[in-house]
Amino acid sequence: MRYNQRQEGHGEEYDNREVVIYDNATCVRNAQNDLQSQAGGPQTRHCPPVHRKSFRGAILSLGLLCLLMVAAIIYLTIHYFSFTTEKQQLSIFNEQLQTRSNNLSNSHNQAEKEVKQLQDKITDVLADNIRLQDEIKKLRIKTKECPKGWTRFGCSCYFKSSEKNKWSESRSNCQEKGSDLVMINSREEQEFLADLNKNEESWIGLRTTENKQTSTGFQWEWVDESPLTEPFWATAELGNPTSWFAASCCDRQGKWTRGRYHDNPDSPSKTWIFSEGPKTPVPSKFLRGAAVFLGVLCLLMVVGIIIVILTVQYVLVKAEKQQLQTRFNNLSNSYNQSQNEVKQLRDKITDALNNASRLQDEISKTKDKTKECRNGWTRFGCSCYFKSSEKKKWSESRSNCQERGSDLVMINSKEEQEFLADLNKNEESWIGLRTTENKQTSTGFQWEWVDESPLTEPFWATAELGNPTGWFVASCCDRQGKWTRGRYNTNPDSPSKTWICEK
Repeated sequence: MRYNQRQEGHGEEYDNREVVIYDNATCVRNAQNDLQSQAGGPQTRHCPPVHRKSFRGAILSLGLLCLLMVAAIIYLTIHYFSFTTEKQQLSIFNEQLQTRSNNLSNSHNQAEKEVKQLQDKITDVLADNIRLQDEIKKLRIKTKECPKGWTRFGCSCYFKSSEKNKWSESRSNCQEKGSDLVMINSREEQEFLADLNKNEESWIGLRTTENKQTSTGFQWEWVDESPLTEPFWATAELGNPTSWFAASCCDRQGKWTRGRYHDNPDSPSKTWIFSEGPKTPVPSKFLRGAAVFLGVLCLLMVVGIIIVILTVQYVLVKAEKQQLQTRFNNLSNSYNQSQNEVKQLRDKITDALNNASRLQDEISKTKDKTKECRNGWTRFGCSCYFKSSEKKKWSESRSNCQERGSDLVMINSKEEQEFLADLNKNEESWIGLRTTENKQTSTGFQWEWVDESPLTEPFWATAELGNPTGWFVASCCDRQGKWTRGRYNTNPDSPSKTWICEK
């Protein structure tokens, strides 16, 4: 090291000197020996001076390395806490999702139980409906009403097919319509069927079965499993059956004939009748820097392993979340389907209950038609009739019938006409026939029943009924069993007579 030293004196001269700085005391002693050697002896060992620039570079590298390490630790710490927080949130969400999934499973099980209960209830309601329909079919046999395409005889309805089939197929068709092949129990029914059939042979409900008493041979039996007890309408060929046969009615003599059945290829076809990553450390030239970098690298490796473990756990939790979400969605869809099925079953039960209520009302109405006639009323066919003992005008007579829940009688057949003539004992009584204004021509009058149906069978009337020219009502019957007429509509000339009610 060089410096200048001023020497005070008259000329103020400067002395230039050089100072040497050594690493240690040993080098100082060596330097002194060198100075002595330079004075009078040989030169000895020298110590090199210290270079200040090398220390400054090492300090700068170490500071930069520490700064990078602190930044990496802060980043990894933040990342670690972020992973930990998200993992905790996912765990909480998974627990909540699992709870919702369990609740939904319980709701689904309850819905399935409710569906089963509703299905059982539907089965019971349908069974009740079938029972009610059977009861209605039995009750309809006793009433006047027949379905469209059917023909009434007595208190029963009959249907004759237009197509042809074998006997077993014909019976199946009948059973699909809620009935069975016809069973003939009287000569009148036989004559009615012969007329209905128009000299054509149609299957009836009579067939051969194995003899249950002797276990051998065959016997004639009706479809209700009752034996044939009235064979006088049969031809001789029915006789004692020796195989599987079915009967048909009727040939040109009005007798029964037979034909093979039981899926026999010889069985004929006939009509039928039935009734109802981390950062890389910066390399250094110095050992201390290398050691620091090695320590940082180890630390980063540990942190990296921790991050990998957390990442794997995070991926697993995410996968578990996805599985739970998928299961939850599936359970939600299944629950919604169960709810829809429950709604459909409830709607079906409502419809079935409404149908049952309708059937109950129909049964009640039908029973009203089939119950016994009250005291003072007389039964004929499927109706009840009441003949008054007092006399009134026609309008007053009809009001009296309506108060009794009926109306003046409407005559629809010759048999009913004869019954009323006998009931009336040659006395004229008001019936439900009167004149009204002609609705087609808007002029004149026409005869009309109290149910507003026109008069279509005038052959029981006397000539005086003819073409009406005013307000008239009819009565039955004169001594010839014919109808007569009299004025009504509060006309002072309107006569008073007894009357006959029907319901």
